[in-house]
Amino acid sequence: MVAYRFPLISFSRGCGMNEELSGVHKSWEKLGREDPLWAVLTYPRMNKGRWNEQDFFARGEEEIRSVMDHLARLGQSVRTGRSLDFGCGVGRLSRALALRFDKVDAVDISTSMIERARVLNRDYRQINFHINLRADLAIIPDRSIDFLYSNIVLQHMHPALVRCYLGEFVRVLASDGVLVFQIPSAPAFNAKGLLIRLLPERLLTWLRHGMQMHAIQRGEVEALLRELGVSLLDVQRDTNPGNHGWVSYFYYSVADRRQ
Repeated sequence: MVAYRFPLISFSRGCGMNEELSGVHKSWEKLGREDPLWAVLTYPRMNKGRWNEQDFFARGEEEIRSVMDHLARLGQSVRTGRSLDFGCGVGRLSRALALRFDKVDAVDISTSMIERARVLNRDYRQINFHINLRADLAIIPDRSIDFLYSNIVLQHMHPALVRCYLGEFVRVLASDGVLVFQIPSAPAFNAKGLLIRLLPERLLTWLRHGMQMHAIQRGEVEALLRELGVSLLDVQRDTNPGNHGWVSYFYYSVADRRQ
C-alpha cells in the first residue's frame, strides 16, 4: 500500500493571493476530471484520453534521468533521502523520483489530480501525496528536502504567486539541497508566439482549455535566486513541445547553507 496524505488546507493569506489561488484550483480541478494525463502533457493529438499510461510515465522517467545526468555533468551530487515534486498532477514525475529517492513528497492544488495519482501510483510506497491550497509549503518542514523539482507548473501561476513559492522552495531545501524548476521567460519569436503577443489573454486561456500561462524574464528569475541565497548552477533552454510558443528555461541551483 502507498502512504497517502490528504491534508485539505484553507487558502493562504500569507502572500495575499487568495483569488489567484482559487482560480488556479478551479481550473485544475476541472482539467483533472476531464483529461488529466493530457492536461499534464499537452502534446498535439494526445487529448481526449489518447495518452497511453505506460508511455506517459516512461516520459517522466526519461525526464528525471536527463535532469540527473545534467547535474552529474555539472559536478553536482544529489543526496537520495527526500525529494519534492511540486505540482505533481497524477504523479508522472513522482513515480520517477520514487525510483531514486527514499521518500517523495508530491504536492498539487487539484483534488481530482491527486485522487487519480493515488490510483495510478498505488504500488509506490515512497510517495506521500499532499493537497495544498496555500501560497506556502507549510506542510513541508524547513531544510528537509534534498531535491526539489517542478516542471510545467509555475508557468500556470501569476508571477507574484511564483515568487512566493520560490521563497518556500528555498526554505525547505536542506544544506546543499538541489532545486530545479522551469518557467517561461517570454513569448517566442515564431507564429505561435506572435499569436500569444496579439490575442487577448481571456481568449488565449479559453483556447488552452482554462490553463493560464505566465512568464518571468530570465534576468528577473536569476536575480531572485541570488536574493534568496541559492547558487545558480546552470540555465538550460526548455524544449517541451507543449511550450512551442514560448522561450522557456530550466534553472538549476543549490542551497549552500555554509555561506
